[in-house]
Amino acid sequence: MSYKPNEKPLTGGPSRAPYIGSQLEGADMKPFALEPNMLTMRGVFYPTGYMFLMFPTEQDARNAEHALEEDGYSGESISLLTSQDIQEKVARTVGNADIPLPSAGTEADTVRHFAQLASQGHCALMIHAPTGKETGHIMEVLKDAPISYGQKYRHLVIEDLVE
Repeated sequence: MSYKPNEKPLTGGPSRAPYIGSQLEGADMKPFALEPNMLTMRGVFYPTGYMFLMFPTEQDARNAEHALEEDGYSGESISLLTSQDIQEKVARTVGNADIPLPSAGTEADTVRHFAQLASQGHCALMIHAPTGKETGHIMEVLKDAPISYGQKYRHLVIEDLVE
């Protein structure tokens, strides 16, 4: 997976795609697959180098993905997770994360928050963005998107992306 930077400066870019109900054909996202390197040693979801952005509807997530592709991001660096994917693949990684060894980290609580939003129908995009510059640019591209919750998984830190 790799980010394919465009030739545009980070402060500029094409006009933003509208975030209203148009159906998008041919989205080039890769399917989400939970891989061992996306888990902590205790088996909790922690995909280092990725942003996990949640949206109220699947269409909102698809619109955001389309805006990113319009800006030069490869669909290969973006995965869509439906509310069902979050419940079945991500939420189950919490399991007994707090037993018997309590953790100083917040990864299990973060996954529980994802699951709570997914139970209300929210979907997510998981975007490979290993650098702070890429994260900042993605957030700029999606500044008008209805992001309901956003996290960036860095080494040893989960960074809040949405207030």
